[in-house]
Amino acid sequence: LGACTLLVANQGFNVLALEPNRKTAKLLKAAVLRNGLEQRVRVLQVAAGQQKGHGQLKCWGHSATCQVFEGGSEVESVSLDSLEIETPRQLALKIDVEGSEEEVLLGATEVLKTRPTLF
Repeated sequence: LGACTLLVANQGFNVLALEPNRKTAKLLKAAVLRNGLEQRVRVLQVAAGQQKGHGQLKCWGHSATCQVFEGGSEVESVSLDSLEIETPRQLALKIDVEGSEEEVLLGATEVLKTRPTLF
């Protein structure tokens, strides 16, 4: 859990991890603390999208199968542009949103202008 977050933080990047699933966000925060990376990693329990709002998070088994739809548990959604993201020399962006990539990118036009490392 959080392998990419931990790897990138260990490489010197500052990480803002968005995790809408409450249980997974809690586990990710614990992993960050366990690895002594709390100065580099900030975990927010929100979903990434095109704009600020609320949606319904629905999961089918494993947390990696979660999507924001109607009929799930309530979750806050944010655009990456609406977040206060520091743009240090090293900024990395990893998007794993189970089919909502276009929405997330449409909400990140300003962030993308900073030319982050994408993976």
